[in-house]
Formats: sequence, structure tokens, C-alpha cells
Amino acid sequence: MYKLKIKPCIIWFTGLSGSGKSKISQAVRTQLEKLGVKKVKLIDGDIFRKKIKKTTKELIEVYVKCPLYICKKRDYKNIYRLSNNFQKYQEGNTRDIIVKSNLISKTKAVQKVVSFLKMKNNF
Repeated sequence: MYKLKIKPCIIWFTGLSGSGKSKISQAVRTQLEKLGVKKVKLIDGDIFRKKIKKTTKELIEVYVKCPLYICKKRDYKNIYRLSNNFQKYQEGNTRDIIVKSNLISKTKAVQKVVSFLKMKNNF
């Protein structure tokens, strides 16, 4: 199999709970591995936040945008049901890619992320 050369980078998926971050990030990992990228790791957000200050690698932020009412329907962790004091998600202005998970398929989201990596010359 042809092995792709990829610059080390971190792809950080942000967004509301239930927006599709985990499913999309897992599918991106699978696609990168199919393309020959060998060292792809998924790190839980809490662990990532502790380690982010220790790295000098490139950071690519993918904002998985999804309306709150849809995230509430997908609430398998019961985060929204258990909270009466939910505050609005603060959208940052540092994101590199916006994936509207309620409007595009997981496959299209993966294509968007991988295309961005190719454009940024990470491949």
C-alpha cells in the first residue's frame, strides 16, 4: 500500500454534545488510515484539553455545528435532560472548518475534512 506523508497535526472537533463530533472524527480516522496514514489517534476532549498546552504541532479546528434542538434529540448521555441551566455554546472565531452535521452526511463531512487537509498541504 502507498504510504502518504503527512505533517503532524491535531484535528480538534468542537461543538455541542450530540452534534456528531465523535462519529465524524472516528470516520475521519478510518478514512485517513485507508489513505495510508499510520499514526492516527483519537483523544477524548477532556484529555486533549489537558495536553494541548504541551504540544507544538499544528492545530486544525473543525466546528461540528448543529442546532440545539437536534442535539437534544440525540442526547444519549442525558446531558440536556439533566441540566436545567444550559448556556448557549460559544462559537469561537478560530475554527478552520465548519461542518453542519444536520445538513450533510457523515461521508460528506469526512470528505470536507480530508479535502481541507490536502489543501493545507498536510498530505
